[in-house]
Amino acid sequence: MDASASRVNLLLKCGYWARKDILAPPNDSGPGATYGVAVHALTEQHGTEVSPNPETYMQLDDLELARAKVDAWSLFQWHSTHVGGDKHHEQKVAFNVNTRTARILTKPEPRDYSECSPDEFPGTADLVAVKPEAVCVLDYKTGHTPWEIYKPQLEFLGLCAAKIYNRSRVVCVVLKVSDGECYPHHWTMEEERLVEFEDQFVTAFNRVPGCEPTPGAHCTGLYCPMAGTCPATLGKLSDELGVPLDSIKTDASIENEEHAKRIYELKLLMGKSKKVLEDSLKRYVDNNGGITLPNGKVYTKQNGSYKECRPVGS
Repeated sequence: MDASASRVNLLLKCGYWARKDILAPPNDSGPGATYGVAVHALTEQHGTEVSPNPETYMQLDDLELARAKVDAWSLFQWHSTHVGGDKHHEQKVAFNVNTRTARILTKPEPRDYSECSPDEFPGTADLVAVKPEAVCVLDYKTGHTPWEIYKPQLEFLGLCAAKIYNRSRVVCVVLKVSDGECYPHHWTMEEERLVEFEDQFVTAFNRVPGCEPTPGAHCTGLYCPMAGTCPATLGKLSDELGVPLDSIKTDASIENEEHAKRIYELKLLMGKSKKVLEDSLKRYVDNNGGITLPNGKVYTKQNGSYKECRPVGS
């Protein structure tokens, strides 16, 4: 499994997805992720004057691309105005859990972590600003996920930056952007918090081998890549469908025709179960107005359709 700083929050809650002996399903990025990648690339262009690879935004239509350019310019203007120091854009780092040291990765390709050893956990900071008294770590975010979700990611990157630049104070900034407006959320990690987080992370990393699933709101709220094939997920499905777990056990690949038949039967059962669950959810929404989801959105009825919407006023 491709583990990096963006999944630190999930790692702290459950390490099953990060096991190297578990085959994960393909990671298909949605339109929100595609838009976010484009904004990151365009923002970096302003800071480095290096033109982004057209593949980072070619999937956007003209209106989306125009919006992405506005958001990217707003991000660049914000950090140009509010962040000083020696700036490093798109800095790739890795933390070694055995030596408890960190280093800057050298391969030029974005988010290429192939040079990491098995004892290292990598990540990329959108911007690192080094000052005499502290180091500042920024990460740009699009979408409507609550900013608090990203705190462990920033604290991991902050820990790496503190070790690399020998600083005992880190300023973390989640810089959210929407429709050309920036919304900064920042906090400070002093030496005590750096030590505390380092211990938490090392403990989480070391429990990954042989880790069993720890189900919870993070399975969907933190977009676990294993949610569709995890034993905990299938266990819930087994209870819902009223069939033995062994009859629906699967993984990310289909081994033979018999296995394929079982998966097809499962798909049919899931379709029936999904209809029942959707009807129940709709009745709840009709009676209560909506459901606040772990990703910060609200499942509600709007213009005659039931769907996930951004909260009013966000």
